Parts: sequence; C-alpha cells; structure tokens
Amino acid sequence: MFWEDKKETRKDVYWVERDTPWEPKSVTIKGYDVKDVVSERPRERQRRLCQGWTDAGYTELNGRYYRTEEVGLANRAREMAGIKDNVEAPPVPDDAPKAETTPPPIAAAPEVEPPPFVRQWWLHAALVVGAVVLIGIVAKTLLMAR
Repeated sequence: MFWEDKKETRKDVYWVERDTPWEPKSVTIKGYDVKDVVSERPRERQRRLCQGWTDAGYTELNGRYYRTEEVGLANRAREMAGIKDNVEAPPVPDDAPKAETTPPPIAAAPEVEPPPFVRQWWLHAALVVGAVVLIGIVAKTLLMAR
C-alpha cells in the first residue's frame, strides 16, 4: 500500500490517505499493517501513477491528465473546425524589443485646470431652485383650494 500522509489517531490505528489521485480515499488501518512498508523511488512512483491514471481512463497531455473521452471529443472538435494540432507561432521580427531592454518612459499628461466654481455648479443650483419653486407652487395650490 502506498500513501502520502500518515496520522496517528490512536495507539494502534492510523488514518492513511492513499497515493492514488484518480480515486482519493482515506482508509483506517491497524498499526501492524503499517510496519511492512516498502518505500518507492520517485521514478517508480511516477511509473505507478502513470499506469494508474491510464487504468482509470485518463490520458496525459502536457503533463496533466484528462479523461480519455474528453480528449477524443476535443480532437473531433478540432477536426470539425479545421484546426491543426501543431500550430506554429509566427516568427518574431528582428527589430522587436528584447526582454532585457526597458520600455521608454511614458510622458506625463498635461495639467488641466479645474473649471471655475460657478461654471461647475450652476446646473445643480438651477435644479434646486426649480425644485423649491415647484414645491411652492404645489403648496400654494393646495392651500388656496380650500
């Protein structure tokens, strides 16, 4: 049995999380089952994980595992869309800036003066005065109606 983490809950019982990402399960085992553990080398672990993913129905693409059905559907969609699998990036021109160079400094925006007070607030004042006049007309009409 392979596992990533072993935590003691009681004196002779351990909670073990198996090192099988395709079926994450935690199990509780007795202490005497843990004594005969064989450590595996990183390359053996990688081979075991790769085989386990394959047996579970996954396919490896660019270092990640995807369900085999989804990979088949994605390939079919690419074929239907006419997309090639190996799309090459366009060549970089020689006059393109290199990563070592710093970009030129950005010129600061010119200072703009704020508008004068009356020009900025006259519309607000006119709205308030209009509202006061309208309230006055409504109040006078209601009071005179009696």
